[in-house]
Amino acid sequence: TSTPIATQFAILLKQNEYIKQGDFRVYSPNTWMKNSCDKDWTTFTHPCRGDLLTCKMEDNKLIDGVPQEHETCWRVSFRYQLEKAMERKGFMIQVVEYYKDKEKHIPGDGQTIETDMAKLVG
Repeated sequence: TSTPIATQFAILLKQNEYIKQGDFRVYSPNTWMKNSCDKDWTTFTHPCRGDLLTCKMEDNKLIDGVPQEHETCWRVSFRYQLEKAMERKGFMIQVVEYYKDKEKHIPGDGQTIETDMAKLVG
């Protein structure tokens, strides 16, 4: 689930002059409708790490190797974006929200999986 802060950050990043002038692409995963091979979507112990060997989704719809909205596991889609960023010598920025009541930044369950996939991709 995306939060207003993460959405606003992505919008501002896309509007940044440096980002616009460079050959940068901003991908905000929460702007797309997705599916999941994990019935609970964000179970860290679920084996899927976004590759077709670990994903348990019956039919991950890929057209020319590109994940399709609604028809691809979100982890496959996210890993695809990580791999594209690596090919272009890009990077991932993850917005982790601060919780005043706990006095710390706490990543969401999906963010923990995304971080794990980023480590696997390199």
